[in-house]
Amino acid sequence: MASLNKAAQIYLDHGATTPVDPAVVEAMIPCFSGTFGNASSTHSFGQSAKVALEAARRQVAELIGAEPGEIVFTCGGVSGQRSSRCSSRKNFTQRNINNKFRNRMFNFIYKHTSLF
Repeated sequence: MASLNKAAQIYLDHGATTPVDPAVVEAMIPCFSGTFGNASSTHSFGQSAKVALEAARRQVAELIGAEPGEIVFTCGGVSGQRSSRCSSRKNFTQRNINNKFRNRMFNFIYKHTSLF
């Protein structure tokens, strides 16, 4: 079988990994090279990472019309889905009682086998 020209290839396994948008790569370069500390740490590396993390949290919240405290970052898809499944029903129900028009719950149809 002849190899395909790179321009003719189409990637269809976005459930496993997705190409990163160039604007995201550009925004992340400081995190890969200088702001790489543990955001929960009290040392200067950690505090710099915390400032960057909180800025990202505000940006995402503004983008989707949420409050920064409603944004939770996880290390990946499996931990995100597990966290979501464990807390979403309780939190969504409580918030729905308080303000039924404010609530939005994002969940993916795609399910990783680790969740079964």
